Amino acid sequence: MLKNFKNLKGISPVIVIFLLIIVRFLFTLFPSHRVDMGGYNYWSHYLADRGFKGIYQTHLVYGPGYLYLLLISGKIASFFKVSDFTHEVLIKFWPSFFDFLGGFLIYLIGKQQKKQRLGFWLGVFYILNPAIFINSSVWGQFDSLLATVLFAVVYFFALNKQILAIIAYTIAVLTKPQSVLLFPLVFYVFLFQNIKLREVISNKNYWQKLGFGGISVILTYVVLVLPVLSPLNFNSKEILDFFLWLPRLYLKYVNDYPYATANGFNLWTILNGQVTFDSQPFFGLTYAAWSKILTLALWGYIIWFLFKNKSSQFSLYYLSYFLAFGFFMFGIRMHERYLVPAIIFLTACILWDSSFWIPTIVLSMCVMVNQAYMYELAKRDIYWLPKDDILALFIAIISLIVFIYSFCYLSKCLPKKK
Repeated sequence: MLKNFKNLKGISPVIVIFLLIIVRFLFTLFPSHRVDMGGYNYWSHYLADRGFKGIYQTHLVYGPGYLYLLLISGKIASFFKVSDFTHEVLIKFWPSFFDFLGGFLIYLIGKQQKKQRLGFWLGVFYILNPAIFINSSVWGQFDSLLATVLFAVVYFFALNKQILAIIAYTIAVLTKPQSVLLFPLVFYVFLFQNIKLREVISNKNYWQKLGFGGISVILTYVVLVLPVLSPLNFNSKEILDFFLWLPRLYLKYVNDYPYATANGFNLWTILNGQVTFDSQPFFGLTYAAWSKILTLALWGYIIWFLFKNKSSQFSLYYLSYFLAFGFFMFGIRMHERYLVPAIIFLTACILWDSSFWIPTIVLSMCVMVNQAYMYELAKRDIYWLPKDDILALFIAIISLIVFIYSFCYLSKCLPKKK
């Protein structure tokens, strides 16, 4: 991998990467979020001792993607009989590793754009971004891991490696339900990019791509899910239940926190939605209904934009950023961590437009404060903010301003960018 950095004149990438590893390791020594890490530690021990059998009877709300990494951490911890603290460090290793992988992908994009030096330092910036490492190295969550996988989806699409992109997206969906945020872009790029609608029926390559894509999705699903649900009797009912298992799992636990916003400083924070049931009336409808309207409007606008404007690598990354941002701002039941995936896409956009340094820094500050605030309150066993929390309102307003700016850029500037 280091040979990729050989043309960086005046930079010793080995020393920089070594220092990054040291710094990020030191952050893993910070206390984890007690509740979340308690769950990951338990599931990791469970998997190491008993395997997958019965794991989803323990109120496990995630897909199986991350379980394989918890299994490896649990096996290492069990084999070497390490302390619980060391086990936590092993669990934190995975999202931290994916942060480095995300930084490396940013560098590779910079290299492709003949901005190798800028790409390298943007990768370093991303790895050292407090909004990122507080999620992975400190808190112990894995939203930044999901961010890297989603970023890889767009990276593969940008290289026209669509089957790899679909496989990566399937893995993302099998990891966390928040992966749905990228669905409109995946839907358009895989089905409609670089082909005219009137040519679809007669284009053999198109149908071959769809066939290979469908087989790849099914195989990826089977490989990751079958070990969790086996043994499986191959009759029609069980096969149908097998493929419906994941959406049923996600729909089952989505009601755990039925609030307009669940500590995520977004639009609903400003509109008195913090720990307000999303079924409560709001402007003639409910918070949930308005959320669906705004989210579908966002998705519709993005798909319309893609049909109207020829997509470029830059537009794919920017639209992914905007989808992640809009998902957080308009979505209900948002936690403080769910804006993390937007950061990696926005950071990559700096490769095309240096004016994005300011919104990247401002948005990173908002994501960092949202997470750090809840992380510190959790140490005092405070897990829910009141509706009128001043800091939450301030950060939500700043985020909304950045979102409005991002929309203006999308509608006025992005179509003109080559």
